[in-house]
Amino acid sequence: MALGVAGSLMIIDFLRPAGSRTHLGEFVQAVIDGEAWQIVTRKLDQSVGILIAYPASWIAVVVLLLVAWVVARPTSKVWQTPMMRAGAMALLACWFLGWVLNDSGIAVAALGLTVAIGAGLVLSATGFSERAAQTTRRDIA
Repeated sequence: MALGVAGSLMIIDFLRPAGSRTHLGEFVQAVIDGEAWQIVTRKLDQSVGILIAYPASWIAVVVLLLVAWVVARPTSKVWQTPMMRAGAMALLACWFLGWVLNDSGIAVAALGLTVAIGAGLVLSATGFSERAAQTTRRDIA
């Protein structure tokens, strides 16, 4: 379904005048002209180049795999919150597609992981402080 929507948007963009197209419409033109493979290999080369030139970028790959492993374990306590697993799977899909489809490569996934980990820490700290406050109130009463 998502591929159908994305493909439709690319074709609609392609139907606009050449000067008004985004990179999506230009990619449709590249497919028609037989140049799409060059674009794909250039993006792949840039993405792999980041992993080679910046060894620290492998940290994001490892964390991404770790998150995927946690999401794959449905028995984890993390999944007791409604829609948490579906949301995590959607985030993983976005990070992976951002990694594969963007010239910036793993930097897209790394930024997404940074925001998600920060948000998770804030939420867990908030939950911790609420639980501590409830425990303190019970001890006082």
